Amino acid sequence: MGTKEKSTEIENNYRSTLLRVSDAIVALDTNWRYTFLNDAALATHPQGREATLGKIIWDVHPDMIGTIFEEKYRQAMSTGQVNEVESYYPPMDTWFSVKVYPAKDGITVIYKDITAAKKTEEQIKASQQQLQLIYDSVSDPIFLVDVLPEGKYQIVSINKGFTTTTGLAAHQILNKYINDIIPEPSRQLVLDNYDLAVKEKKMVQWEETTPYPTGVKIGIVYISPILDKEGNCIQLLGVVHDITEAKKTEEEIKASHQQLQLIYDSASDPLFLVDVLPDGKYKLLSINKAFTASTGFTPERIVNKYIHDTVHQDTLQRTLKNYGQVVKEKKMLEWEETNSYPTGIRTGTVYMSPILDEHGNCVQLLGVVHDITESKKSETSIIALNEQLRSLSGHLQTIREEERTRVAREIHDDLGQQLTGLKFVLTALKKKNTKEFHLAPVEEGINDMLGMVDSTIVSVRRIAKELRPGVLDDLGLEAAIEWQAKEFEERTEVKTTVTSQLNNQNFSKDINTAVFRIFQESLTNITRHAEATTVNAKLFIEAQNLVLQIIDNGIGISDERKNNRSSLGLLGMRERTIYLNGTFAIEKHQPQGTMVTVKIPITT
Repeated sequence: MGTKEKSTEIENNYRSTLLRVSDAIVALDTNWRYTFLNDAALATHPQGREATLGKIIWDVHPDMIGTIFEEKYRQAMSTGQVNEVESYYPPMDTWFSVKVYPAKDGITVIYKDITAAKKTEEQIKASQQQLQLIYDSVSDPIFLVDVLPEGKYQIVSINKGFTTTTGLAAHQILNKYINDIIPEPSRQLVLDNYDLAVKEKKMVQWEETTPYPTGVKIGIVYISPILDKEGNCIQLLGVVHDITEAKKTEEEIKASHQQLQLIYDSASDPLFLVDVLPDGKYKLLSINKAFTASTGFTPERIVNKYIHDTVHQDTLQRTLKNYGQVVKEKKMLEWEETNSYPTGIRTGTVYMSPILDEHGNCVQLLGVVHDITESKKSETSIIALNEQLRSLSGHLQTIREEERTRVAREIHDDLGQQLTGLKFVLTALKKKNTKEFHLAPVEEGINDMLGMVDSTIVSVRRIAKELRPGVLDDLGLEAAIEWQAKEFEERTEVKTTVTSQLNNQNFSKDINTAVFRIFQESLTNITRHAEATTVNAKLFIEAQNLVLQIIDNGIGISDERKNNRSSLGLLGMRERTIYLNGTFAIEKHQPQGTMVTVKIPITT
């Protein structure tokens, strides 16, 4: 084979090889005409090899004119120097990596599609930017440490959160060794945990307290290893969750709990805590010392037991009902309860309050019992004593009324008869003087004495009526009230009217006396305090009660006088009413004046 044939064979083999390489290759002559395209170049020349060879590149790809690719092609052609470029080609929506090799007869362009690599690069870049943004924006301190030989560690990066939390500026700690930054006693703990993360190649966490310019900080440190391709730990990424405030809060809560526990144990009233369980069950969780002292129940005996096993059957249903009401309504409930305990029968006011979780559900009940056993005994004694005093008061009222009746009768009968007899004697003496002696001075004296006797008789009758008006006993309550009203109007010139719906109904002597005396005392108060010009009294029956209502148009009773316990008149009226199981009320009347209302139960 000759030299020419051999050269041709070599060239053909070379061209055949270039046709099959993965990078696109085109050759252009000095007139910018295509002289060669390999198979990979056909992807960007869809018209085919035969249709492209011999054509000018700017005619095949007119969009390339004015781009960086045209600039690099022409630069290589004119300078004879190799040029490289990576750029985006919008017409094909593709990134290309291009190398341009000049030759005597033109240029050879080798290029490849790097769009996928560029997109990956952009994604990595965007991801890195996001990570950097997170790194700088997160409030927790974050730092990056280089792992160096001989167990040394050097800080190479910190975020803003690190500076804000610690008060250390970047220039104070970047590129410095951990040994030079962290003081004892934290230093050895940090180095040991760094070594552990490097050795075991897994995250390590611990709690650390370290003094910084911003103060002593407490944090949970998370150290994660960063490995190279061979699996060696080359860096450590640290994140510190600052729990300084949480620790303070935790200590405050702990102190508060201790204070509450101290109060719980020291309280003089019995306290107990109940767990709210499903299906309406309740379990006793704790009791304080006062609970044991009051009831005799020790914690060992009743704590952690269900309520239905500890509460007496007589009060169990009521207790469960009240517990359920507190759980349902989520508000405090109080009730009075009497139970039998080892220490005896105790009466107490129970105050039950709900304890809610973060969702607003009642999970526990706190009970406080105010022991009122002794006060109940005192209250019972006081009630009994008051009843005795009222009975005594009623008895004294009866005795006084009987004494008044007796004295009125004696005054009316005995003194009245004697005055009548004296008047008869004086009249006879006057006649005798007129008939026999004709003594003017004697007649004058007798006339004066007769006037005095007549005046005394009137006073005796008035006193007797005031002590015990006979009309009350003879004609009943209705007539007595009407008589008293008429007498009051004549004496005070205050217009007084009585409206009665009793129809002469008769009542017991005690009721008649009490209502009449209350009416009398009311008129007395009107005279003294009301400055009234009219008084209206009503008598009627309402719901098996005898009602006396007295209304005046005066200045009205003041709250001070109404509540004055030293006012004997009001006290007497009230006591008379209570003695007969009735009610007494006195209040301002609208638009003016005072209204007295007395209600006394009657039997038909």
